[in-house]
Amino acid sequence: IGLRRMAGFGFGFLVISFTVNSFAADYWMFYVGGVFLGAGLCWTTTSMVGYLVENWFSNGKGTIMGILLAANGLGGFASEFIVTKIIYGADGSLPDELSRWRLGYRVIAVIFAVVGILAVLIIRSRPEDIGLQPLGRDMKKKAKRGADWPGIEMSEQTKINLPPRIRMSTLYAV
Repeated sequence: IGLRRMAGFGFGFLVISFTVNSFAADYWMFYVGGVFLGAGLCWTTTSMVGYLVENWFSNGKGTIMGILLAANGLGGFASEFIVTKIIYGADGSLPDELSRWRLGYRVIAVIFAVVGILAVLIIRSRPEDIGLQPLGRDMKKKAKRGADWPGIEMSEQTKINLPPRIRMSTLYAV
């Protein structure tokens, strides 16, 4: 469906999820928000990153994928501090019954809406769409370490060198 649509649907589902949760008055509404959260995360995290890396990079895909997914985790870690300040106040002194958890959900929904709009405007499915080539296409591949060592042949690995006194039946009994 293309990267832009994937990002658009994913961020749209995330906005719906956090908006539904911010207005939730009964437990079933959180389930509905959870369904949209799952769909939104599915479309905007690993699927989108995998598609992006596959199309935009030709070398070092595993490293780039790891960096992007680690950045995703780092963003989640940093946002926890910000959302906690919104919910419990800047000094953290608000008790649970006065917490502003609905406001926290709404702020996150607005952030996802803004980031989603920017992502849809900026992201392209393939570098060829804007006249570019995949990154790393002209780079030389590194020589694999240990390529000169032929290793141990399979026939050598499967040989069992037992002393003549040990029978195979004794070996299986153990």
